[in-house]
Amino acid sequence: DVPLIGAVSRLTGQKGFHLIEEKIHELMATRDVQIVILGTGNAEFENAFRNMEQMYPDKCRAIIDFDVTLAQHIYAGSDMFLMPSVFEPCGLSQMISMRYGTIPIVHEIGGLKDTVIPYNEITGEGTGFSFWGFNSTNLLATISRALDVYEDQPEEWQQLMSQGMDSDFSWAQPAKEYLSIYQSLL
Repeated sequence: DVPLIGAVSRLTGQKGFHLIEEKIHELMATRDVQIVILGTGNAEFENAFRNMEQMYPDKCRAIIDFDVTLAQHIYAGSDMFLMPSVFEPCGLSQMISMRYGTIPIVHEIGGLKDTVIPYNEITGEGTGFSFWGFNSTNLLATISRALDVYEDQPEEWQQLMSQGMDSDFSWAQPAKEYLSIYQSLL
Protein backbone atom coordinates (compact mmCIF):
# COMPACT_ATOMS: atom_id res chain seq x y z
CA ASP A 1 0.00 0.00 0.00
CA VAL A 2 3.05 2.28 0.14
CA PRO A 3 4.61 3.41 -3.15
CA LEU A 4 8.13 2.13 -3.74
CA ILE A 5 10.71 4.23 -5.58
CA GLY A 6 13.65 2.27 -6.93
CA ALA A 7 17.05 3.30 -8.25
CA VAL A 8 19.67 1.04 -9.81
CA SER A 9 22.80 2.88 -10.80
CA ARG A 10 26.38 3.82 -10.24
CA LEU A 11 26.34 6.06 -7.19
CA THR A 12 28.04 9.10 -8.67
CA GLY A 13 27.41 12.80 -9.07
CA GLN A 14 26.87 12.27 -12.81
CA LYS A 15 23.86 10.13 -11.97
CA GLY A 16 22.39 12.91 -9.81
CA PHE A 17 22.59 11.19 -6.45
CA HIS A 18 23.52 14.40 -4.65
CA LEU A 19 20.00 15.67 -5.48
CA ILE A 20 18.47 12.64 -3.77
CA GLU A 21 20.83 13.02 -0.83
CA GLU A 22 19.80 16.68 -0.42
CA LYS A 23 16.04 16.02 -0.32
CA ILE A 24 15.54 12.51 1.03
CA HIS A 25 14.95 13.73 4.59
CA GLU A 26 12.26 16.13 3.42
CA LEU A 27 10.68 13.41 1.27
CA MET A 28 10.63 10.95 4.17
CA ALA A 29 9.15 13.56 6.53
CA THR A 30 6.37 14.66 4.19
CA ARG A 31 5.31 11.57 2.22
CA ASP A 32 4.43 7.96 2.89
CA VAL A 33 6.93 6.36 0.54
CA GLN A 34 9.67 3.76 0.49
CA ILE A 35 12.96 3.93 -1.41
CA VAL A 36 15.37 1.20 -2.46
CA ILE A 37 18.75 2.04 -3.97
CA LEU A 38 21.06 -0.57 -5.52
CA GLY A 39 24.53 0.29 -6.69
CA THR A 40 28.13 1.06 -5.93
CA GLY A 41 30.20 4.14 -6.56
CA ASN A 42 31.54 7.11 -4.64
CA ALA A 43 32.13 6.32 -0.98
CA GLU A 44 30.40 9.61 -0.07
CA PHE A 45 27.11 8.41 -1.60
CA GLU A 46 27.49 4.84 -0.37
CA ASN A 47 27.89 6.09 3.20
CA ALA A 48 25.12 8.68 2.88
CA PHE A 49 22.62 6.08 1.71
CA ARG A 50 23.72 3.58 4.38
CA ASN A 51 23.07 6.32 6.96
CA MET A 52 19.65 7.02 5.49
CA GLU A 53 18.83 3.34 5.76
CA GLN A 54 19.70 3.49 9.46
CA MET A 55 17.64 6.65 9.97
CA TYR A 56 14.60 5.27 8.11
CA PRO A 57 14.78 1.48 8.52
CA ASP A 58 11.14 0.96 7.51
CA LYS A 59 11.28 3.31 4.56
CA CYS A 60 14.75 3.21 3.02
CA ARG A 61 17.00 0.38 1.86
CA ALA A 62 20.49 0.92 0.45
CA ILE A 63 22.12 -2.12 -1.10
CA ILE A 64 25.73 -1.25 -1.89
CA ASP A 65 26.38 -3.99 -4.37
CA PHE A 66 26.30 -4.94 -8.04
CA ASP A 67 23.59 -7.58 -8.44
CA VAL A 68 21.95 -8.07 -11.84
CA THR A 69 19.21 -10.37 -10.54
CA LEU A 70 18.27 -8.01 -7.73
CA ALA A 71 18.33 -5.10 -10.20
CA GLN A 72 15.68 -6.86 -12.30
CA HIS A 73 13.54 -7.34 -9.19
CA ILE A 74 13.84 -3.64 -8.36
CA TYR A 75 12.91 -2.61 -11.92
CA ALA A 76 9.89 -4.90 -11.82
CA GLY A 77 8.81 -4.44 -8.21
CA SER A 78 9.04 -0.67 -7.87
CA ASP A 79 6.20 1.69 -8.63
CA MET A 80 8.57 4.45 -9.75
CA PHE A 81 12.12 4.44 -11.01
CA LEU A 82 14.39 7.35 -10.15
CA MET A 83 16.97 8.52 -12.70
CA PRO A 84 17.97 12.17 -12.13
CA SER A 85 21.18 12.10 -14.19
CA VAL A 86 23.16 15.28 -14.88
CA PHE A 87 23.63 13.96 -18.43
CA GLU A 88 22.61 10.69 -20.02
CA PRO A 89 23.51 10.16 -23.69
CA CYS A 90 21.15 7.20 -23.95
CA GLY A 91 20.21 5.38 -20.78
CA LEU A 92 18.72 1.92 -20.63
CA SER A 93 17.30 1.83 -17.12
CA GLN A 94 14.34 4.07 -17.93
CA MET A 95 13.40 1.81 -20.85
CA ILE A 96 13.79 -1.33 -18.76
CA SER A 97 11.62 0.14 -16.01
CA MET A 98 8.88 1.09 -18.49
CA ARG A 99 8.88 -2.44 -19.91
CA TYR A 100 8.03 -3.67 -16.41
CA GLY A 101 5.35 -1.01 -15.90
CA THR A 102 7.49 1.01 -13.49
CA ILE A 103 7.09 4.74 -14.07
CA PRO A 104 10.38 6.62 -14.57
CA ILE A 105 11.14 9.93 -12.89
CA VAL A 106 13.97 11.52 -14.86
CA HIS A 107 15.91 14.71 -15.44
CA GLU A 108 14.83 15.93 -18.87
CA ILE A 109 18.18 15.59 -20.61
CA GLY A 110 19.74 13.57 -23.45
CA GLY A 111 18.42 10.06 -23.90
CA LEU A 112 16.09 10.46 -20.94
CA LYS A 113 14.29 13.30 -22.71
CA ASP A 114 14.22 11.24 -25.92
CA THR A 115 12.61 8.18 -24.35
CA VAL A 116 10.39 9.38 -21.47
CA ILE A 117 7.30 11.31 -22.53
CA PRO A 118 6.29 13.63 -19.67
CA TYR A 119 2.86 12.91 -18.20
CA ASN A 120 0.24 15.39 -19.37
CA GLU A 121 -2.60 15.51 -16.85
CA ILE A 122 -5.00 17.07 -19.38
CA THR A 123 -4.57 14.59 -22.25
CA GLY A 124 -3.38 11.58 -20.23
CA GLU A 125 -0.42 11.18 -22.58
CA GLY A 126 2.98 10.24 -21.27
CA THR A 127 5.17 7.46 -20.00
CA GLY A 128 6.75 9.07 -16.95
CA PHE A 129 7.62 12.24 -15.07
CA SER A 130 10.47 14.58 -15.85
CA PHE A 131 11.96 17.78 -14.53
CA TRP A 132 13.92 20.57 -16.15
CA GLY A 133 16.40 22.64 -14.19
CA PHE A 134 18.86 20.35 -12.48
CA ASN A 135 18.32 20.97 -8.77
CA SER A 136 16.96 19.07 -5.79
CA THR A 137 13.87 21.30 -5.43
CA ASN A 138 12.72 20.43 -8.95
CA LEU A 139 13.44 16.76 -8.34
CA LEU A 140 11.41 16.73 -5.13
CA ALA A 141 8.51 18.56 -6.80
CA THR A 142 8.49 15.98 -9.60
CA ILE A 143 8.55 13.07 -7.16
CA SER A 144 5.66 14.69 -5.28
CA ARG A 145 3.71 15.15 -8.49
CA ALA A 146 4.22 11.47 -9.36
CA LEU A 147 3.17 10.42 -5.87
CA ASP A 148 0.03 12.58 -6.13
CA VAL A 149 -1.02 10.82 -9.33
CA TYR A 150 -0.17 7.42 -7.83
CA GLU A 151 -2.24 8.11 -4.71
CA ASP A 152 -5.14 10.16 -6.08
CA GLN A 153 -5.59 8.98 -9.67
CA PRO A 154 -5.15 5.22 -9.82
CA GLU A 155 -6.81 4.88 -13.23
CA GLU A 156 -4.46 7.44 -14.76
CA TRP A 157 -1.54 5.67 -13.09
CA GLN A 158 -2.58 2.37 -14.67
CA GLN A 159 -2.83 4.12 -18.05
CA LEU A 160 0.68 5.54 -17.61
CA MET A 161 1.97 2.06 -16.81
CA SER A 162 0.33 0.64 -19.94
CA GLN A 163 1.65 3.43 -22.12
CA GLY A 164 5.16 2.82 -20.84
CA MET A 165 4.90 -0.93 -21.40
CA ASP A 166 3.63 -0.31 -24.94
CA SER A 167 6.60 1.92 -25.82
CA ASP A 168 8.64 0.62 -28.73
CA PHE A 169 12.37 1.18 -28.44
CA SER A 170 13.26 -1.36 -31.11
CA TRP A 171 15.05 -0.60 -34.36
CA ALA A 172 11.95 -1.47 -36.45
CA GLN A 173 10.79 2.11 -37.15
CA PRO A 174 14.23 3.77 -37.33
CA ALA A 175 15.37 1.03 -39.74
CA LYS A 176 12.42 1.82 -42.05
CA GLU A 177 13.32 5.51 -41.91
CA TYR A 178 16.97 4.79 -42.74
CA LEU A 179 15.89 2.52 -45.60
CA SER A 180 13.63 5.25 -46.95
CA ILE A 181 16.52 7.77 -46.86
CA TYR A 182 18.85 5.35 -48.63
CA GLN A 183 16.22 4.57 -51.29
CA SER A 184 15.63 8.28 -51.89
CA LEU A 185 19.36 8.66 -52.64
CA LEU A 186 19.26 6.01 -55.37
